[in-house]
Amino acid sequence: MDNILNWIGTWDWGNVADWFGAIGTIGAVWIAVSYRRTKIKYGVDATVIASAVKSDDGDRVVSKTRFELDIFNINDPDLLIKDIEVEYKDGTVISNFLEAEPIVIRGFEAKRIDTDRVKEWVPDMSTFKFLSEQKPKVVVVLAGNKRRKFKINFINLDGAE
Repeated sequence: MDNILNWIGTWDWGNVADWFGAIGTIGAVWIAVSYRRTKIKYGVDATVIASAVKSDDGDRVVSKTRFELDIFNINDPDLLIKDIEVEYKDGTVISNFLEAEPIVIRGFEAKRIDTDRVKEWVPDMSTFKFLSEQKPKVVVVLAGNKRRKFKINFINLDGAE
């Protein structure tokens, strides 16, 4: 046993600070690389806007509604979005807002979802008023069926009625 300890004792191990520095550096790089590749962070800005506009003949004011849905990828990994849904308080879900195929939002990219289904979801002021009272949520469905809910903002510009 003494022979082994004497043999190990002849090695030049360096000082303790060098060892801690090396281990700390390797650990920091490992954590940074694994966090960057696995952490998915994104945000959604969902807004229903009602505005009062003059009619084509200019004699009357009509209300116009639109639904804007923007998704922001706040991190490096790409997002594969399978579907966009709207969920009401009572559990009713309207799905297939993407209409066709899934979309990819690259790292640090923002994209407006501009399908016909999104454009037509709030066709008039009565629907706007009903939805603003119901306070539905937008549900983003990612690959692997990971779901996350986001609040929908309702904005009435110009006192549209």
